[in-house]
Amino acid sequence: MHLMIGYARAKGRSYVVLVLIGHLGGAFNDEVGGSVFQPTFGAINDMGFSDEEHGTIKNRPPHPDKVPYDNWCREKLLRVKSDDNIRAIGRAEICESHVYDSYARGDIDFTGIEVALSLRSDAYDAYIKHIGKVKEPELIDNTSWRGEIVFRFPSPQFAFPMPRGSDHPWTNKTVGKLKPIKRFDYAQMEVQLLRDMQGRRAVVDIITTSQSSLEPALCLGETTKSASRWWTRFRKT
Repeated sequence: MHLMIGYARAKGRSYVVLVLIGHLGGAFNDEVGGSVFQPTFGAINDMGFSDEEHGTIKNRPPHPDKVPYDNWCREKLLRVKSDDNIRAIGRAEICESHVYDSYARGDIDFTGIEVALSLRSDAYDAYIKHIGKVKEPELIDNTSWRGEIVFRFPSPQFAFPMPRGSDHPWTNKTVGKLKPIKRFDYAQMEVQLLRDMQGRRAVVDIITTSQSSLEPALCLGETTKSASRWWTRFRKT
């Protein structure tokens, strides 16, 4: 990660690291006999840019002071798929999406963000294996991992648009055509599951580089492997 960004800067290209902090969705699995976390889709709780020096997340997507919906609605969505039509390890396609109402189970007339990550088949297979088949814990279980995950990969610098939509997004239709935001390929990615070696969930706010109890991160690149060499501080600015 550091070498590639350093090379890009040496060539006069402006690259930073895009950080996605979210959680995986769940679906029923016959083999496990219950709902398991799905590596292919989820929600993003926080995202923004950092650099390799200190890892502070900044330049987050803008957000209105008030929105006409509640916490049942998901503003940022994540998709992961396999694609052998790309030569790099992966491709990110970031675009506007409709905010999803998970209570009503449908889109509303307000824009959010969808991040679609395409991985080359060898990287995708390593990613699927790294996630594994983990059953979702019971609601009263506050210690087990609940699908929290972080993606980190080099990105060109770009701006996110301000969300737009109707004051009554369940009935009115004002958004119109959704717009693309950014599309780019990347040669390296780090995937960190926010759980320790015993499968217990970790809290993002307290993670530092000195915390070695986390499960090793998956590093996708020219050499795909799991590594415990990194973590970053998620300080808000």
